[in-house]
Formats: sequence, structure tokens, C-alpha cells
Amino acid sequence: MKLKHTHDWHLVSQSPWPIYAAISSLFITIGAALTFHFYEGGTRLLMGGLLMLIAVLILWWRDVLREGFQGHQYYEGGKGITFGICTVYSFWR
Repeated sequence: MKLKHTHDWHLVSQSPWPIYAAISSLFITIGAALTFHFYEGGTRLLMGGLLMLIAVLILWWRDVLREGFQGHQYYEGGKGITFGICTVYSFWR
């Protein structure tokens, strides 16, 4: 079922995935530092952080795709994102 859109932007609901991605990035950083200094358990923390980040990315994209199939994301909103990316690219070029 498509929703009726009265505006050209998409307001997303709150998501837990950004905080989980930040926590997994912290685990990756601490695990890498411990591994580089040959501390015991650093490799396990690094691998745990990487696995957690992969899981977060998969689940986050699952939610994005679900929103798209439910009609929350649409073409007009994507045009604005494309314009913004092109503007940033041309500015830094």
C-alpha cells in the first residue's frame, strides 16, 4: 500500500542502529589498539566489534529496504540526495 505524500522529504522514525554502530566502532578501535600492542584479548575484541558492525549494517539496511517497500521512501526524496552528493563532489573537485 502506497502512502499519500504531502511533502518532498522523508521523516524517519528513531532507530537504534546508529548507537550500535558507534559502540561496535569503539570495540573495533580499542581491539585494534590492544592487538597492535600485543595485549591478550585484543584480537577477540577486534573480531567481536567487526562482527557486530557487520550485523548492524545488515539489520540497518533491512530496515531501509522495508521502509522503501512500505512506501516511505520515494523518488522525489532521492533526487535531493543525488543533488547534494553532486554538489559536494563538484565543490571538492
